[in-house]
Amino acid sequence: MRVSLGILAVVFCSALASGQQNSISLDRWQSYKTGSAFFENSLYGPARYMHQQFIKQIHPPTEDEFSNLKDESAAMMGISGLRLDLSGSENDLIRFINQKYSDPVTTAPILELGSYYYNKKWFKKATEMYAMADLSNLPEYDMSEASFKKGYSHFVSKEFKQAKDDLARTKDIQNIFYYPSNYYFGLCDYFTGNYKNAVSSFEKVKSNEAYKSFCALLHHTDLLCRRSI
Repeated sequence: MRVSLGILAVVFCSALASGQQNSISLDRWQSYKTGSAFFENSLYGPARYMHQQFIKQIHPPTEDEFSNLKDESAAMMGISGLRLDLSGSENDLIRFINQKYSDPVTTAPILELGSYYYNKKWFKKATEMYAMADLSNLPEYDMSEASFKKGYSHFVSKEFKQAKDDLARTKDIQNIFYYPSNYYFGLCDYFTGNYKNAVSSFEKVKSNEAYKSFCALLHHTDLLCRRSI
């Protein structure tokens, strides 16, 4: 009887410990999932807080998946800080990228900083940051956005060849970057004297309301093109 009771006690303690461990694991997952849900809904303050709590938790050293999730949490926490315009958030993201660079987890922070620099009109920084990511392997919309912003940043810096290389990736995709990509692609040809190709690009944008006022430039370019033949 004593042996049986001893066995039952061991089984009970094992089950209790297992239950506690499962509960702890679920709690860890919940912090991550809640923070991610906040992030997806643009609630960056709560997202930053929940991911910070997740990172601070003690994770089992044998569970590699939690290490990966901690990196993803750190990325979302850093992006949240930048979108909230918190002091030091830019440097936090740069530090994270430098520590984890070449790991796919750095792609989102790189794109975020590239866009941040673009919006600030820090175009040299934007091109340097975007150059750290393989834009051709991004989902189509992300590739299109990053390619346009990088290409435009090169254009403003009068780096027309580099601008065309980036704009070429997105100029044939029908989304919100289609017209501006073709317009600036055409301007690159215009400023380098390739008027025939410039006209071809301007023809694609002349029907768009935002570019109707540039039709005069189209006609002027067409005249230059004819004279150069």
